[in-house]
Amino acid sequence: MAPPLASQIEFTLFAPNINSVSLIGSFSAWQGIPMRKFNDGQWRLNVSLEDGEYEYAFRLQPIVIEKRKNGKKEPVQLNKFQDVIDPYAMKVNLSKNVGVVTIKNGMKIIDEYEWKYDNEAVNFPQNKDLVIYELYIGDFTEKGTFQAAIDKLDYLVILGINCISLLPIAEDGEEHSWGYAIRHFFCIRSAYGTSEDLKHFVDECHHRRIRVIFDAICNHAQGECPLYQIDPTPYFYWNQIHHPEHPEEHWGPEFNYEKIEAEEDKWTRDVKPAVQFMSDLLRYYIEEFHIDGLRFDAAKQIDNYDVLRYFDRFAKEIIKTKFNSKPFYTIAELIPATDSVTKPHGPLDSVWRNISHQLVKQLKNKDDFNLKSLETLLRPIGVGRDEQYETGERFIIYLSSHDNDRMLRVVRGEESNDNLLDETLWRQVKLAITLLFTATGVPMVYMGDEIGMANEIGKEDKTTRVNKLDWSLITRQPNCSLLELIQSLIRLRHHSAAIRSDNLNVFHADVERQVLAYERWSSENEDDRVVVIANFSKNEYKGYKVINWHMVGRWEQVLGTSYIQVATTHLILNLSAHEGIVFMYKSK
Repeated sequence: MAPPLASQIEFTLFAPNINSVSLIGSFSAWQGIPMRKFNDGQWRLNVSLEDGEYEYAFRLQPIVIEKRKNGKKEPVQLNKFQDVIDPYAMKVNLSKNVGVVTIKNGMKIIDEYEWKYDNEAVNFPQNKDLVIYELYIGDFTEKGTFQAAIDKLDYLVILGINCISLLPIAEDGEEHSWGYAIRHFFCIRSAYGTSEDLKHFVDECHHRRIRVIFDAICNHAQGECPLYQIDPTPYFYWNQIHHPEHPEEHWGPEFNYEKIEAEEDKWTRDVKPAVQFMSDLLRYYIEEFHIDGLRFDAAKQIDNYDVLRYFDRFAKEIIKTKFNSKPFYTIAELIPATDSVTKPHGPLDSVWRNISHQLVKQLKNKDDFNLKSLETLLRPIGVGRDEQYETGERFIIYLSSHDNDRMLRVVRGEESNDNLLDETLWRQVKLAITLLFTATGVPMVYMGDEIGMANEIGKEDKTTRVNKLDWSLITRQPNCSLLELIQSLIRLRHHSAAIRSDNLNVFHADVERQVLAYERWSSENEDDRVVVIANFSKNEYKGYKVINWHMVGRWEQVLGTSYIQVATTHLILNLSAHEGIVFMYKSK
């Protein structure tokens, strides 16, 4: 048998300020092989390797930031050599502090996964038609792995979810955490599984027509990130934090994107190394894992619309050339939400928009019942408003997320000690949910809220606290009734173009009694109409009269089985306290 053939495998490291770099690895008995520095700041070396798996690292004298007696910070190269993991390593061995490279057929590979359902992307829902489920792999199942999550995908299909927004999936070296302080950007978090497991998860989502959005952590890194360990100066703000006026928003070394420039549609390639690194990462996410969108964490702290616009166009170009222009969604996490970050004038497709604060005020205090605020909450589209989004596709509305308390606690209020099983609270929650799914915008639910999880996220330890999703709640009351409500409302969204449109008109506003009614309709089909009647008060009203009803005919109550016949411009009905009733037009 002929001996295995070896191939020339290139190793590279961008480190323009480092004086000497050697490659060490299992292929060299951990003896250093000097690398050569080129004019572009890259260190390169070709090594003859047979197919197989090898451990490796870079040996160098790193540059660190030291603070002088005068208070100034300066970069200083250490005299001692250190071994550092490749910032582009796609696999790592954390216990050995080394990267792992796999060679197959003379090339570096990440894995050998074969995609099964790529051809189904042509049937993916468009951005405006999404119902998003924010999912944290670590707590979604007891095992906290990609494979275990696959077993629960059919539950999401039954619920009506057609998009999953994943919390970060890159390696941070922690046993259990949200993952927003990344150490190894190109390495999949080992606690969740392998890169093949993640691809299998995405593939199975696509098979069920569920799109997958990745969290892009482009604002900051962990202090133990190899980029920072080797030399922070090309990549990060190192002499001071990016926003010294907000030290509470500093979560680690912050990437410096300041050299990128926009000139209409022409983009310069004289960019900062941070831009190149993140561009490579986004390409890796899209091409390797076939994702369908990106959520840019901490867009406010990045504070650079030019670079966000570049990332959006860069990602969309890959989607166009590699994935036949399938639907793709770019989203900003920016608090408070603003239409300025969204298209047509802003850089991204959409922004997270938390409506809980406004809504809870209206639910809790009669004096805070404000028609203008409610109209803005329901439809912040067009001129003449504080927020002027182009369409409902430009904002994602939600009541809670991984970063704030559970929906039940949000609606109850931070200062309240009311029983979380209180009937009034559950009525208020159900009304809030009804408004969430019938307002304009793309709705999002944080995992577990659909079954009424009420655990505290915590304060100091909220990013590392174990809060497993309690699947037993599905069979309990009032939890299962909440699940049925959300399922019915999602089914309505999928069935009715009126709910997914930008059309919303408040036609009845009774400020004294805190009752509101609004209509949704489709511009393509005048018979596709939905009316929502919302009683924000704690009072029950018998024989309540809703005026200015637009369309006479037969209407079906969506959350029940009853029908009503509207023969005039008003409707008389009974309203329970904190009740939301949804009607769908059936016929004349």
